[in-house]
Amino acid sequence: MSSSSSFLRGVGWRKRFYHFWFWRVFRHPLQTMALRYYKGAPQVQEVELLDGRPLWLRVGTSDRSIVWEVFLKDNYRTERIEGRLTCVVDIGAQIGLFSLKMAPRAERILTFEPEPENFKLLSRNLSGPRHRHVETFNKAVANRAGTLRLYMAPSNPGAHTAFPAETSAVEKHQEVEAVRLPDILDARKISHIDYLKLDCEGAEYEMMASLAEWGLDRISYIGMEYHPVKDASPETHSGEAMEKLLRQHGFAVLRLAQKRHPDIGMLYAERPSSPTR
Repeated sequence: MSSSSSFLRGVGWRKRFYHFWFWRVFRHPLQTMALRYYKGAPQVQEVELLDGRPLWLRVGTSDRSIVWEVFLKDNYRTERIEGRLTCVVDIGAQIGLFSLKMAPRAERILTFEPEPENFKLLSRNLSGPRHRHVETFNKAVANRAGTLRLYMAPSNPGAHTAFPAETSAVEKHQEVEAVRLPDILDARKISHIDYLKLDCEGAEYEMMASLAEWGLDRISYIGMEYHPVKDASPETHSGEAMEKLLRQHGFAVLRLAQKRHPDIGMLYAERPSSPTR
């Protein structure tokens, strides 16, 4: 396997021309495409992947857009990485879509989602003999073990957070169990992560600090969303700060900020010796 810069190259045409991928991902592409126009009350529905595995989502919620992002638009750029992966870690898994996509090409996956309703659907998506190598945790990942307060996003089940950016998001919350990722990795004698995926609504900064102690040099690829944290300094809690940290640890980094909300965006990091397509 050879090393190249395709993982970090450009925005990618898949963002604009993803419609062609319905036929490469889903058994019934036109029926799946029609979910975009569903206007009814949220309800659980099954779509079938091309390889025969079921994908369960709540139509009428943000689940549908996350399916598009993960499977059609390749938001985490995993299709630019060649070969099989030994260990994948999925933090902020929501209903398990990223792990569902990666399951056929990974030897082992650790999947974390703290919110109980999301986790029920995640468990349904990742059940069965084809997912025996996926270990799921109904827990948050933080810089210390214990419990933390998870604030609920009433209109977006993919945006629950321990760090609400607006006061309107703090009306409802629940206590969830939290673990440190280095503790989980060490207990399983995992010494290397091929791909680390993060979508944890502001918790990424503390989490990355704890991984720096474990050894960021033991990670090949990172794909993550970054978010603002209320009352936190941008010197430590921002996309720029995260990019600086990862560059200091030897990664090549691409950061793509949203146009409307430049304090939110995607960040991709690659250790230069990692194989890509």
